Amino acid sequence: PPPPAASKKTVYDFFILPDTPSLMLRGSKGNAVIEIDNPDPKVLEAYKLQCSIVNASAPTPNDRIFDVTTSGVNFPGLEIKSQAIIGGKLISLKEERNGEEMPCFEFVLIQDSTYATGSRFLVWLFNKITGNSNNSDDDGKKDIETGSQTTTSLNRVRAITADDGTIAFECNASLGVQMQFPALMMKLIPDGKDKSERRGSESLRKALETDVPVSLARLQDAYSQWLER
Repeated sequence: PPPPAASKKTVYDFFILPDTPSLMLRGSKGNAVIEIDNPDPKVLEAYKLQCSIVNASAPTPNDRIFDVTTSGVNFPGLEIKSQAIIGGKLISLKEERNGEEMPCFEFVLIQDSTYATGSRFLVWLFNKITGNSNNSDDDGKKDIETGSQTTTSLNRVRAITADDGTIAFECNASLGVQMQFPALMMKLIPDGKDKSERRGSESLRKALETDVPVSLARLQDAYSQWLER
């Protein structure tokens, strides 16, 4: 059930808490979320570009930048992790039913990469296979390159008024991935290009359906606990 309606405390007060965005970004597997206090100018430039691409609100000086690292996949002598740089801002959206302004966090993917840690040789081999050896540091983490991002994502998490007047939360997320394969590799794909694209889209949809309910449930629990303090 939705959290109880706020009395003296408002949902805006909850949204401006420093830790609220992290609750939304942890996902279903407890991603590590660290705020970047002084983002590199390249990151801010890439953020502005990505906001334009996904039709998000234009960046402001009050926006916050987060480094989100997923829990790793372990192999003997090697751990593979995914790292994403995400920009977030607090905006207001009008509810259709009553026109009331409600708070919303808007998250835009700035850059993502996959990197490996562990055995020096295995890390080197992983980087060679994946192409991470270009523009990367010793751990395989790639530097930001404006315009090089092929994955786009816009995620809006907002408060809404439920039918019974209580506060609930909803999420609208979009995720796009562009991948280029050599012509020879395309010929080796057994299911063909179209079927592979459909399977890829289905996998992305399932990933969102797994993460979003867990994040919203965590947000609702935190909101209920905050109201009771």
